[in-house]
Amino acid sequence: MSYEAFMAMVNALISRKRLNIKPRFYHDTDKGKYYAHCDGVKIIGTPTSKKVTVKWGSGHTAMAAI
Repeated sequence: MSYEAFMAMVNALISRKRLNIKPRFYHDTDKGKYYAHCDGVKIIGTPTSKKVTVKWGSGHTAMAAI
């Protein structure tokens, strides 16, 4: 997925859940990953997959399709 698609999907997820969170986005071109920091939750995506990694708390990790 593209960086713009990643940002749109994260924003759509936040608006669907009616959360009042403004995520901060970052595109690391060296690692080829997209990052969204949302109120203590980090969402990590890549250009080659529609799945994302979600990290929160003290080391919790999950994979999700958005």
